[in-house]
Amino acid sequence: MGARRRQRGSGPRGLSSEILIVVDAENVDIANAYRVPIDMRQLPLYRLTFAGRCDDLGNTGGKDVSRPLGTGAVIARLDDYRDFDASMVIYAATDEALSPVVVATAGTGRPRVMIETYDTADRVQVAELARRFVEDGIAAVRWRRPERRVVRISIAVNDKGDFSTTTLNLGRKVSYGIARAVVDLNNPKRATLCSVPPPR
Repeated sequence: MGARRRQRGSGPRGLSSEILIVVDAENVDIANAYRVPIDMRQLPLYRLTFAGRCDDLGNTGGKDVSRPLGTGAVIARLDDYRDFDASMVIYAATDEALSPVVVATAGTGRPRVMIETYDTADRVQVAELARRFVEDGIAAVRWRRPERRVVRISIAVNDKGDFSTTTLNLGRKVSYGIARAVVDLNNPKRATLCSVPPPR
């Protein structure tokens, strides 16, 4: 059976207001001014199995994203305010062969994902990579890395003012990466790259 307690007060413009509180009568301490005791029983414990890292990229220029890439799997989110062709480009450094695959997509629009690999020991490919850096607005001087290969991942989508996410499995952990995103508002949070647990 419930116990009720009414509180009256003065509302705006002189109007009266009333608050009705309904509690379980078994939990009410009548001898202690109708106070309801706090449940102090021990709560169950949970083990934290993964702590992700997100970097905000919306119109911030090239940014170090080594930490999100460090798990070997990421989710890229583009979130526009209006109809707009948004994009994100990710450069990852690796010595081993890297074969990123799209695991899942969500939101509005169909992301167009393109993956290219460049061998830094090949002069022709190095020249092509330098041209890509210029096209993507990435300062090539920031990429002085000893790794043999550079993988470029580009994502383009028009989310019609909604949002779009693309989950990528890189296949292995990446030691270094740079990313740049272009969205319709100068708000870094309109484009994010977050680490996720790699598929088992």
